[in-house]
Amino acid sequence: MIGSSRSIGNTSRRESASTTDEYRRRARRLRRMYAHQPVFLQRKLKELSGSQEPEIRPMNPSLTGGSPVAWEFAESVEEAIQSGILRYSQRMTLIQKAEGLGIKRFEANLIIAVVEHRARESTRTVQSEPVKPRGKWILPATLAISLQIVIVLFAYFSL
Repeated sequence: MIGSSRSIGNTSRRESASTTDEYRRRARRLRRMYAHQPVFLQRKLKELSGSQEPEIRPMNPSLTGGSPVAWEFAESVEEAIQSGILRYSQRMTLIQKAEGLGIKRFEANLIIAVVEHRARESTRTVQSEPVKPRGKWILPATLAISLQIVIVLFAYFSL
């Protein structure tokens, strides 16, 4: 039984690869035939791609919401961010930890970015209009008026 299931799996892979190779061959042929006619080339390539069945790839389990490995890594990222700014050396340590957990480097960077974004959003406070301090104009106004009085008195008594 096990041997037969493997052969079925391998057959579908071969078929997928052969259809992909056939698609590429046909696309190359079209590009050669319509090299100097870009409008026709685009139409034919569109027709060719429409006839091709889309390949369905399974989603990587480390990026799914229910992955305990991703959640564990996200928690460790959150702990590192709690201590302040995430330095480059800390990021590299976290990425190495993620690779040890089976998470690819790109996905680890995505998880780090998501956790950082959420941390920034939660610490951001709603900023209201700044409170204008009252009485800040009194001191400059008093100095200006006093200076004017001194100038007028000086001019009056010096004549």
